[in-house]
Amino acid sequence: MRICMLARSIPAHAKGGLEDHTMMICQGLVQKGHEVTVITTQHPQGKEYEVIDGIEIYYTKGTIPGKYS
Repeated sequence: MRICMLARSIPAHAKGGLEDHTMMICQGLVQKGHEVTVITTQHPQGKEYEVIDGIEIYYTKGTIPGKYS
């Protein structure tokens, strides 16, 4: 199954429970064989895309990192 998660912040933005929980859910889904994509706010250092532990992460340009805008 292809799954898309929307999250305002992940560990690239801040360290905390929400960020860790989001990534743990995604990692578990990848381990079960699903394709997981996360769409989140702009990366603090300007990255637009990366893959972490098999999770595709897209950072939305023009947003405030870690904030809904």
